Amino acid sequence: MIAGPLRDRTILLHSSETPVGRDPGNLVAISDPSLSRRHCVLVRDDAGYSIRDLESRNGTFVNGAAVTESRLQHGDQVSVGDSVFVFLVREEVEEPASHEGFEEGTTDATAQRRREDVLYLQGERVLSELPST
Repeated sequence: MIAGPLRDRTILLHSSETPVGRDPGNLVAISDPSLSRRHCVLVRDDAGYSIRDLESRNGTFVNGAAVTESRLQHGDQVSVGDSVFVFLVREEVEEPASHEGFEEGTTDATAQRRREDVLYLQGERVLSELPST
């Protein structure tokens, strides 16, 4: 999980079906009022994993696109309500960064933003928030 109430948590998928939602009876229960009680379900089959929206009120998004059902690939970002998680098939192993040619004390950093959080990519939103004069 990279955003939302379960941020910085890792959830292992052991079942063939993993329901996600606000209801405590879900295998992945998220206390988030923007989630439906039964929001979506992660399904494992011989080909891998897919996600299916359960007619939720606010929808399920994979890599920023609304989906009713979608096959998941390693690294896909899934958004449900205010929560965002990265679907990983294998554990990410970070290679030590090479600092050859860099001055002492510099850092390598990457910030990732969801498309809907970047204001300049939303022309309609920019115009609606400008003063009328």
